[in-house]
Amino acid sequence: MVNDTLYYGTDQTRPMGDSEAVAGEIMSETSEGAVPTENGQSNFGCVGNAYTIGEETIMVQIDEEWYIFEKA
Repeated sequence: MVNDTLYYGTDQTRPMGDSEAVAGEIMSETSEGAVPTENGQSNFGCVGNAYTIGEETIMVQIDEEWYIFEKA
């Protein structure tokens, strides 16, 4: 959840790009399968990983790729 918007995972990834696009980072996690209730919270771990926000998507940096999440 970011900016009071819940996102869900897709199978899409993109290679790492310019780090200037980083908007924030995952700050906390909830248990796997639980719905995040706080901004900056995930249910897939990755606390401290960067994210960038698009109009309908958010991308989270995991290793050397950006994983794409869409608005719920």
